[in-house]
This record gives sequence, structure tokens and C-alpha cells, in this order.
Amino acid sequence: NQRSSKNNPWCLRSFSIMDREMKLEEGLYTEPVGAVAKTIFSDVAKRIGTTITEIGLDNLLKSDIVKELPIADTLKLVTKFSLAVRDRHFLKKTLTFIAALNEGNVDPKEIEKRRKAVQEKKKWIRDEIERLTIHLDRIDETQKAKLTGAFYAEYLNGTISWDEFREFMAIIERVFLQDFKQVLDLQQFQKDSEVAREMAAQGISSATMKRFREASCERLMAVGLVTAQRKPMTGGISSEFNLTGLGEKFAEVLAKINWREGNF
Repeated sequence: NQRSSKNNPWCLRSFSIMDREMKLEEGLYTEPVGAVAKTIFSDVAKRIGTTITEIGLDNLLKSDIVKELPIADTLKLVTKFSLAVRDRHFLKKTLTFIAALNEGNVDPKEIEKRRKAVQEKKKWIRDEIERLTIHLDRIDETQKAKLTGAFYAEYLNGTISWDEFREFMAIIERVFLQDFKQVLDLQQFQKDSEVAREMAAQGISSATMKRFREASCERLMAVGLVTAQRKPMTGGISSEFNLTGLGEKFAEVLAKINWREGNF
């Protein structure tokens, strides 16, 4: 067999490829993606609620539950509390994401499916969590991680596709935090306008008026959440803003997590 291997370059090449593939498989769950994957679907993660995300960063690092998470070893939380600011915020964003996921009434079968895939080091779950890890690192506000968690729950429950989830992640990264409330305002205005039209059809006089911050709406248009109809009028042009289908879904999820009341 050794002789055959030496005389057969294709055999050597085959072993080389297999060796590289095995090393790749072994490295799929190395830090930090592997730590995030193991943390999200760990038994300890089930105990993470919204209250833990309200703790200050310094106290958060000393929390017993945080020390039990797989990500603790990656960030060396057990022996080192002087983490860089970016690492501290990444930890808090990850915990905020998990807390939102726990509140999302996710199908337990989907969680178990992913927990098993993490244990078996499946490439598909590694790719899924890698996208999430990159996203959580990019977002500039901890509060946005709760929105990401809510959309991930929607994905796991099958109400949106993976491609749609990725699109929503891109939107969350680009939209200013204060613009999310504008999405809810537009949703309410559209509901009020529909009621006014129904009343008018019955001969009942009704009208709805609402002024929106144009700069905010323009930013929401840039990410596909809002559309506008421009109409010439005396002294300029009027703009009528409405949510797109994507925007309506976004507003639906914002409402679920009580974004308007600041419960994030």
C-alpha cells in the first residue's frame, strides 16, 4: 500500500485533500464564531432574560450566568475583566440578541435542530451563525440586537426566508435608531387613513393629518422600507410616504417588541 501510494500521485493528492477537509471541519467551530454558536444554543442561554441586558457593562462581566457561557472562554471573562470596549459591547449585544430570541416563542424543534447541528459541527449552522456574528459586531447600538433577535425568531418560525432575514439584518445595520419609530408612525397613519376612507364611504366626514420628518423618510426609502408619491403643489412639491411590503413586515416586528414604548 505504501508503495502504491508513492507511485500514485493521485492517491497522495486524495489523502492531502481529505486531510485539508478534515482540518477545515475541525476548525469550523473555532473562536469567535464557534463560541457564539455554542452560546446561543446552550442550556445556559435559556436563562438569559431582558433584565440581564439592563445591567451595566462592568457588573455584566461579573455575572455568574455570563461566566457559564461558552463565549466567556473566548473573551477570557473568567480571569480578565478589563476587556476592550468593543469586546464588552459585543458581549452585551450577543446577550441582548439571545434575550430577544428567548422571548420570540420560537419552535423548540428549530432550536434543538441547531443545537444538534452545532454539536455535530455541521457547516450550514456555522455559516448561519457566522453571518449573525459579523452582523452583531457591525451594529452600532445595543438596542438593535433585540430587533435582530426578533427577526431571527421570525426566520426560525418560518414567517420569513433566510434571504429576507439577511435583508433585514442589512437594514438594521444601516438605519438610524431614531428612524425605527418613524416606521411605526407610518404604519399607524396608514391604519388611520384606511379607517377614514371607510368612514367616508359611509358618508361620515373624517380626515387624517400627519407630518413626517422628510429626512427620516428619505433614509427609510434608501433601504426599501418606504416609498413616496410626489405631487406638484403651489410653492413646491408634496410627498406622500407609505410603507412598502418590506416596511410593513418591519413595522409588524417592531410592534411585537413594543419599540414605540421604548421597551427594548
